[in-house]
Amino acid sequence: MKNVCYECFSTCLIFYMTFNYCFRMRRFKYLLALFCLSLVVAPFVSCDDDDEETDKDLNNDDARIRSVSFFSLDSDMKVVINDVEGIIFNYDSLSYGTKIDSVLVYFYGYTSSPSIKFLDNGEWKDFSNGDKLPLAKPLSILSTSVDGTQQKNYTIDVRVHCYDVDAFSWEKLATIEDYKTIVAQKAIITDNGYLWYCSNDEGKSFQYKSSDGNDWSMTELTIEGLNWNSLVYDGSLFYVMDEQFSIFSSNDGVEFEPYASNLSEVQFLFVNNNTLWVVADNAFWVKTDDVEPLERVQDLPAGFPTENLLAFAAKSGRTELAYIYSTSDRGTIIWAVDENGNAFKVLHEGKIPVLKSPMPFAYDNTLGIIGGELADGEFSTKCYVSYNSGGTWNEDKHKNLGVNIGGIAQAGLFVTSRNGEMIIIGGKMANGYSTSVWHGVLNKLKEDELIYGK
Repeated sequence: MKNVCYECFSTCLIFYMTFNYCFRMRRFKYLLALFCLSLVVAPFVSCDDDDEETDKDLNNDDARIRSVSFFSLDSDMKVVINDVEGIIFNYDSLSYGTKIDSVLVYFYGYTSSPSIKFLDNGEWKDFSNGDKLPLAKPLSILSTSVDGTQQKNYTIDVRVHCYDVDAFSWEKLATIEDYKTIVAQKAIITDNGYLWYCSNDEGKSFQYKSSDGNDWSMTELTIEGLNWNSLVYDGSLFYVMDEQFSIFSSNDGVEFEPYASNLSEVQFLFVNNNTLWVVADNAFWVKTDDVEPLERVQDLPAGFPTENLLAFAAKSGRTELAYIYSTSDRGTIIWAVDENGNAFKVLHEGKIPVLKSPMPFAYDNTLGIIGGELADGEFSTKCYVSYNSGGTWNEDKHKNLGVNIGGIAQAGLFVTSRNGEMIIIGGKMANGYSTSVWHGVLNKLKEDELIYGK
C-alpha cells in the first residue's frame, strides 16, 4: 500500500471543514474567497512521491578529505584543508613545546571515510581512524575513494612555534665595568635613564650613568661607608644608609649628607607613592613634604619581618601598595603596605621557596618576581607571578631566566614598556657581583615586529 500523503490529506481536510461551515452558514462570499485560495495553494501541494527515499549518488568516487580531527592537541585548533595544493595544516601554530610525534587522528570524507595510507620511510602503510601518526615533520598521505576509482595526495603539516612566544629573549647590552671586588651595588631608574652604584673592598664608591643601558659614564664618589644595597629614590631625592644604619640623602645622586637624625634603630628604607618610608624603632615612618624629622605613622604589626627585606611599589586596582618581600624557614613571605601605613600579609610561607633579594616587577595586571638567592646559597632562575595583587602565586616557566643569564639576585630589573620589555642591571651571582646589562623582549613582540613592522 502506498504511503499516505499527509500534506495533501491535512490540506484537503481543512478545506472541507471550512467549505462545509461556510455553506451551512450561507456565507457565499467566503466560499468565493476559499475557491480562489485553493487555486493558489494547489500548485504547492502534491501527492507525488517526491519525499520518498530514493537512491542518491553517494559520491563514492570522491577521494577528497572533508575534515580532520587531531585528538590530544588543542581542541580549538583550526584545521585548513587546501584541496588545490593538497595541504592539510593548522591555521595558528601550536604552543612551543607541543608534542606531535605521535598524534591520534581521524579523517572524514564527503560521504563516508576514504581509505588512507601514509608514507613511512618510503613505504606506504595502511591507516585506520583512531591510529596514531608521526607528525613531527610534514607527512605524506594517500586518500582513496570508497569505490577505489579515485586517489588524492595530501601533505599534513602540523605547525608548532619554533620558540616560546610568551618567553623573554635576553640580549646582553653592555658590561659596565670589569670589577672583581664589589661588596655592594644597586641600580636605580630615573627620568633621565639608569644609575648604577657600587663600592669595592677598598671602600671606594662609584656612580655609573646611562640613558639607554648601552653607554655608561663613571663618577667616583667622595663619600665612603655607604651601603648601596639600601639605596632608594623617591623621584626627587636619593636615600641610603651607612654601615651604622644612619640615613643619608642627596639631590643629585652624587653628594650625600646625613638625614633624619631623630631615628635610632633604622632597619629598612622603601618608597611608596613616590614618598620615602622607613622601618625603624618598631614602626613605619614617612617623609612629609621636606620637613624633618620623619613622621611616625603606624606601629609594625605583629609578625612583621625586620630582616632580609625587599620592597617594590605597584598598583593594586587604583591603589598603590608597597610590597615587602621577606623570608622564613618555610618560604617567601609577602606583605603589603598602603599609603596610611596599614600592613597586611598577602602571601604566607610555603607558596614560594625561600628567595632572598629576588627581582620584583609589574606590568599590566601582572605582579612578579624573578631570580633570588635560595636557602642553599644557589641562585634561582625561576619566575613567579600573581594576577590578583599578590594573593595567589604560580611559577611562570615561560618567564624563567635563560641559561645565558643564569641565576641572579639583587639586580635592578626595570620594565621599559607596558608589554613587559625589561632591562636587568648588575646583581649578585654564584661567582660574585655582576656588572652586566641585559635587555629582555617578549618573543611575541619580536614576532609582531617581524610580521607587522611594529
